[in-house]
Amino acid sequence: MKRQVKWMVYGIMLLLSVGCREDIDALYGVKGRPGIPVCFTTAWLQDETRLKRGIEGKKNFKDTDVIHVSAEFTLDPQTTDSKKEEKVTKYTILTLENGAWVNTRTEEQYEMTWPWNATEAKFTAYYLENWTGPIAQVGVELEPVVLDRFAYRDSVFNPDPLEAVTEKIEYGHAVHLEFRHLCTRLTLVGVDDEDEYGLRFKPVGGKERPLKNACTMMLDDKNGLRFRFVEEESRKITAQADKGNDEDSVTFHLAPGDYSTFSLNCQDGYPYITISNVKELGRLEAGESYTVSLEDLKSNITQDGMDDYWGDDDDTITTAKYDNFNIKDFMNAIKECNKDYTCTLNGDTVTLLQKGKYRNEMTLMANVDFNGESFIPEDLPDIVTFNGGGFSILNLVNPMFNTLYGTVKNLNLRGARLIHKESDPNTPLTADHDTGWGVLARVCEGGTVINVSLADAELDITLHNGDGQDKAYCIGALVGKLPRGSLTDIMLSGSIKVTAEAANLEAAYTSCMGGVVGQCNGTLANVDNLRGGSGAEIVVTNKCRGTGSRYTGGVVGLNAFHGFVHAEPRQQTARTLALHAVHMAEVMGVEHVGCGFDFCEFMGPGNEGAEGLESAAHIRNLFYWLEKLGMNRQELEMVARGNFLRVLAGPDLPPQ
Repeated sequence: MKRQVKWMVYGIMLLLSVGCREDIDALYGVKGRPGIPVCFTTAWLQDETRLKRGIEGKKNFKDTDVIHVSAEFTLDPQTTDSKKEEKVTKYTILTLENGAWVNTRTEEQYEMTWPWNATEAKFTAYYLENWTGPIAQVGVELEPVVLDRFAYRDSVFNPDPLEAVTEKIEYGHAVHLEFRHLCTRLTLVGVDDEDEYGLRFKPVGGKERPLKNACTMMLDDKNGLRFRFVEEESRKITAQADKGNDEDSVTFHLAPGDYSTFSLNCQDGYPYITISNVKELGRLEAGESYTVSLEDLKSNITQDGMDDYWGDDDDTITTAKYDNFNIKDFMNAIKECNKDYTCTLNGDTVTLLQKGKYRNEMTLMANVDFNGESFIPEDLPDIVTFNGGGFSILNLVNPMFNTLYGTVKNLNLRGARLIHKESDPNTPLTADHDTGWGVLARVCEGGTVINVSLADAELDITLHNGDGQDKAYCIGALVGKLPRGSLTDIMLSGSIKVTAEAANLEAAYTSCMGGVVGQCNGTLANVDNLRGGSGAEIVVTNKCRGTGSRYTGGVVGLNAFHGFVHAEPRQQTARTLALHAVHMAEVMGVEHVGCGFDFCEFMGPGNEGAEGLESAAHIRNLFYWLEKLGMNRQELEMVARGNFLRVLAGPDLPPQ
């Protein structure tokens, strides 16, 4: 019944429009006749999508929604000067008010009426939540809208571009716009317990496959609308996970195309998995939804690590020379976190730092070379996140930050050389100046550092300890001092050298040095120096002498208590402990592994050592297995005593 009433209304509108046209013809002269407003209705194609999980696309309009409309009118050749069929194109935006599409624009250029001599017309319309104002510049594309989908406060941002294209509509008839979804939707079921995931294409053979992760629109010189998917600088699409079902899932809005191979990152940018060669995802079509279970794709999934995140070949890192790049302005833009930081390259504007639209986050959009230029480090506030985006900052000669209160993630620091021999009279003597040294920060005070790579760094620091104060000097390759906060998923590669000496041998002082952090009271986890199997050469040299206290690196002691060796009783053996020791030597170097046994059998049942390590008399069993597993005689000597003797004696005792 409702459908019948609806069509009766349309019929009455048509009769009225035709009748009005005849009356207007009699009232006005030939070319002075005003056009009549175009009447619009909207609908949705039914059963277009087959969503099974995840969020659904837009299915209806609400008041204040805005659509962009372009109309191509065909004029009666009997009424044109050329006596030929001519076209007139108009553009406007319409706003939904009380269920009706209304043209709220009063400018003549946005008028949407039937020309008096039109015979028919075709209409094209687009909707996207972000496009709420008219297009003022002809031939200039709108700023790309990234197809990210996430919740912010009480709103869900769900970019879902829609298009409606009509066939020929006769003069005066109401225009019925049936919208379709331009994106395809991919739902992955069975993801880990993360809040957010990012989809990207990994470089293959050093070549990037473009990911059309955004959409844009423009108005051409004939008032026609042109929509297209484009690659935006972030090169990824982010979506929040959908929870509350039997399994967590994540849904991406994507440009139609081939997604047979792609990678997922976790919320912090850390690599998660790569899905490869899934034929069923080789052609995702617009308006369709595809749901796949990760459980069903086991054979197509590989776990990614930090090596995958940082690319195929670090030696290929290149940087552009920007015309007006300024380090002070660059670092201040990170600190202030209120707008993008742009430079020019070959006359074009390039965004180097992109301010997050809804978060206090600055994202690095390209590799940046500091070119060995000195600058005064700033603090990173606790409300600010600096996201390296997987890009590199090269050739630092100062700590990048003074005190790090905020978050730094997904950043590669490369080729830093911090050579500090003389006090700089131009540098403000802050509390932490000269007492904390690290490529990323002097001090990490409650901050978070996650997924950061340090490659080919050198620190050669003279401690200016002659001011009569008993200070503690902390020197680490990445961070000088970590009183609180966390450093997680840190990767070292290439040559890492940390050297320090004291200027005044008579003054009291303390020096703390390490290959990652000088002094750590916070959390340090998941440190990897085995990139690509080649590893990093990490050399920490403490040349400090005099009356000061000196702490360099350290040694991890092997614990023979059976419960620490392995959870399963049958694996609680001297051989298993030897396997632990070999792995520790591979990860952090054999110079940091030593004997730290707890022989507690005298405390009664339940306190025994592992099988073969029941007491101090059985220590030789451990070294038997270490030798069997490949350690040479010099390495066995280092594990047995040399490493601990070196640390206990300080720098006056040469390495064993």
